[in-house]
Amino acid sequence: MKINILTNQPAQGAFLKDLISNWCLFSGGWGSGKSWAGARKHLVLSLLNKFPSMVIAPTHGDLGRYLIPALFQTAIEWNLPLQNRSEIVQVS
Repeated sequence: MKINILTNQPAQGAFLKDLISNWCLFSGGWGSGKSWAGARKHLVLSLLNKFPSMVIAPTHGDLGRYLIPALFQTAIEWNLPLQNRSEIVQVS
């Protein structure tokens, strides 16, 4: 599966292209695209590694308000099958 990701910021592109670092960080202010980039990075790494994974957020509210919707939107855009099990999102 080939996925092309068009970013609107150079920092998002650099974050998404780094697939080998053990630790990477994308920080920014309100509305800077952190959830957008994080959802795509998470799904790309999940697809590449073919291994169960998880996402975390500072609060339970942040998880439901920002991260889970971003993951669902990305999965829908990429035509990926998805399941929602409470706060657990699995992409197979």
